[in-house]
Amino acid sequence: TSPCRCLDPSADMAANTDNDRAMSFATDMVDFLNASPTAFHAVAEVKRRLVAAGFVELDERKDWSGMLISGGAVFAKTQIGSVL
Repeated sequence: TSPCRCLDPSADMAANTDNDRAMSFATDMVDFLNASPTAFHAVAEVKRRLVAAGFVELDERKDWSGMLISGGAVFAKTQIGSVL
């Protein structure tokens, strides 16, 4: 399963009602907020969730030629604390 219920397509299938889906989303959001007391923690949590979901981190200082393909799951974290 995905570390983030909002990234897990099977989570919708498991949730039988709109209320179940809303509760699952709300619980995931609370988990994210609890792991993110500061902006830097939020970036670290986003990175953790993306890596766990199969995304590949790109180095912002290197050439990305050939790394960006249609449908590719990539992201970059900047030195100043942003996720692209």
